[in-house]
Amino acid sequence: MRLFMVVFLCVLAGCSARYKAPDEFNIQQATIDGAATATKLQALYNDTRIDCGGPRRPAFLCSGIMGRATVKSTAYHVWNPSPASVSRGGVSWSWLRRDSTFRTFLYNNGYFTYPIFDSPSDKIDIDVFCVFPLNAGTNGRTENGCGNVPSQPLTSRPCHLSGITTAQQWVNNYRTNNAQCGFNVREGTSGDHSASAYIEGIRAMALLGATSFQGWNEIVSGIWPQNIHRTVPLWAFFYTGSGLSDAQYNQRDFYNASGGIVAPIIRVTMPATQGGSASFQFFSGEQVVGRWQPTEPAKADYAKVL
Repeated sequence: MRLFMVVFLCVLAGCSARYKAPDEFNIQQATIDGAATATKLQALYNDTRIDCGGPRRPAFLCSGIMGRATVKSTAYHVWNPSPASVSRGGVSWSWLRRDSTFRTFLYNNGYFTYPIFDSPSDKIDIDVFCVFPLNAGTNGRTENGCGNVPSQPLTSRPCHLSGITTAQQWVNNYRTNNAQCGFNVREGTSGDHSASAYIEGIRAMALLGATSFQGWNEIVSGIWPQNIHRTVPLWAFFYTGSGLSDAQYNQRDFYNASGGIVAPIIRVTMPATQGGSASFQFFSGEQVVGRWQPTEPAKADYAKVL
């Protein structure tokens, strides 16, 4: 009798028993606009402000793009600090912006995080410790990767300890990547001039010209707890060249581990020549989880919403 009543009420209410695929049922947002993410990334890349509102607010808080190049692993999730990062207490990133151009990443895929001033309220903030204009071999450095290389303790120690506070001074001191000094931007240090320290590190890249374009900068942050899948500030996965399959693996892995959070995959085209610009594109056909607004084939810097 009870079953009859349930069926009868469903008929009256116009109930339907459509099957919903797991992705459709569990996704947090019915439709996610991936093209808007690509557009926002492009805007952040083009934003070359020197700070985010004062001497204690470095440019990375509100402009540019913090990206971590990764290698697909079944031993740990790529958005967790790697075993090497945990060992030294620091995580390495590259920072993309029009005035800090470089040709390639260390690996052909990885992820971007939200800029701290635009991060959702349920995401943690990641503390940035220092900036190196070039890849600095931070696994072999002291102080979480921001200190000196033991074999070259004086030239490689933090810049301010050697009286180096400008890009030109840094270039004058530069000999090799391992011997370079890093600009300290830890919160509450650097004489409360972390904004100028950071931007001078970026300006040093421009002064190096072709040397920096053939490499990449290195930003060092603190580590964060393992497996905080829902609160890590992961914004999007990215790939260059042939890295799509790894990006797709990571997108699905993050979706499953986080209980349904969908981070879009963004295709990044790095500048081919010094002075060129990177572009950021979203294509719905490259996504492996979620429901997305359809996009046209590549015709512009980023995908269009139909």
